[in-house]
Amino acid sequence: MLHFAIMKPSVMLKVCLWVGIWVVVSATGRPAAAAKPDPRYAKARAFTKAGKYASAIATYEAILKQRPTDRQALLRVGPLYFLTADFARARYRFERVTRKRPRFAKGWYFYAYALRKLGRYEKAVVAYRSYRKLAPQDPHAFYG
Repeated sequence: MLHFAIMKPSVMLKVCLWVGIWVVVSATGRPAAAAKPDPRYAKARAFTKAGKYASAIATYEAILKQRPTDRQALLRVGPLYFLTADFARARYRFERVTRKRPRFAKGWYFYAYALRKLGRYEKAVVAYRSYRKLAPQDPHAFYG
């Protein structure tokens, strides 16, 4: 059994990629065609690593303008809005995440956090409850 909690992120990524490839090959009998990665993701990650959050946000928003349901961009731009203290935009992006992926617990947590920072406490409580249903072992839902 693999213990993801103690793995390095790079090792965990490799394991997840191999498991994903195995699932596709076993389901179809042949490997899936590799999609050409968008170079803007690497550019946005480099901006983030350098602390240039506004540039990283602009890059992810350009991706979302072309592909509004892009999961990777949606999940990465929200935390950047937190880092720039733009809670209204963070709320908007995490609301989209929760609509697209209602079983994604952390999406609900960050959505609730943004609502709380904006003073929308009633909606934040509802979102924290949704998070608690999906991640009952995490105490952050109680202390958010």
